[in-house]
Amino acid sequence: MRISKYLAVLVIMTLACNDGYIDDINAVEPGPDQDPPTISITSLTDTVAMPFTQVESDLEITFSVSDDIELGNVTVSFNGTNVGSYDAFVDYRNLRETILIESVAVGNYSVEITATDLTGKQVTETVDFLLTNQYFPLEGEIFYMPFEGEEFEDIISETFASPSGDPGFVDGVFGEAVEFNAENRSYLIFPANEEIAGLESFTLSFWTFADFIDADENGQIDGILGLVNLSNSNLFWGNIDVFVENNSNPVDGADMRLHVTNDDSETWIANVNDQPNIFNRWSHHVLSYDNEAKLFRYYINGEVMTTIAANWTDNLAFQDAENLIIGCVQFQTDPSSTSATGSQPWASYLTGEIDEIKIFDRVISANEVLALFNANNPN
Repeated sequence: MRISKYLAVLVIMTLACNDGYIDDINAVEPGPDQDPPTISITSLTDTVAMPFTQVESDLEITFSVSDDIELGNVTVSFNGTNVGSYDAFVDYRNLRETILIESVAVGNYSVEITATDLTGKQVTETVDFLLTNQYFPLEGEIFYMPFEGEEFEDIISETFASPSGDPGFVDGVFGEAVEFNAENRSYLIFPANEEIAGLESFTLSFWTFADFIDADENGQIDGILGLVNLSNSNLFWGNIDVFVENNSNPVDGADMRLHVTNDDSETWIANVNDQPNIFNRWSHHVLSYDNEAKLFRYYINGEVMTTIAANWTDNLAFQDAENLIIGCVQFQTDPSSTSATGSQPWASYLTGEIDEIKIFDRVISANEVLALFNANNPN
């Protein structure tokens, strides 16, 4: 019974088609060709950036061409040389293409696309652009030392740090990194500019690879390991100190210590202990300070370790902030970077690497911290 119903429906549909209930498809004249083609070059702007570590890059020319009736031909030239010609189109009104130009050096270039329709109407679109490896800072980024090209340079201010103890270069989390050795008492001193010395809200970000060095074989590091620090030339501790505390070792983990001075007040972050991923591997460290909320946040490997209120209520104002010191704390430099004290027997120097040091004049978000970590995570 059910089968006969289906057969009845099929018969009715067939009769309906035969009786002309569904229109036939007929050709329609396209009409007169009134407009010239249109061209859109979507991949190029006045400035095209490549990574600052490169001197040449592959270049993509992505474009689309349309006509109201039918395209005749399209030509593409790069700096006067033909790199593409089209006269057959799957969609006779539209063309969408990407042309790859390999190994283009830094410089000024021009792309010209000409389209002609079947009636001879022609249009040309030209884009002149600069291909550059200039670094474009992130929002609020005032300092960036990537150690590329075997240079101790802040590429934002184009200022160089002075090395001591013969620090070298090795592979880092991105490109090259600076390498220190405690036997040579190696470190870097960078003259703090007004932007760094005048920070209120800020974020300090860097990667480090701390070797476990135990020369006296007591199972612990040989002294505190200064990482990235902002000096105070008249006080024992600096304006910013970030270091690995004594007693740290790979078995129990590293005890991290961070310190900030505001005029005559101090705040210590001393509750981040027994960190297992500091020695003999890369770790990412971020310290941020919100001057409005008076809050510090410290992250390791993209994860917030602690949030601590500052021990002051007024605005942050660094005093006597002369240098960034990379590889040791301020009183371990020779001569000491502070008049308050000289070298201490319980302090040492970093043996290992530091890479991708960044300073912002704002608090970056937790998502931005995670993005910095994920961008270069080698583990």
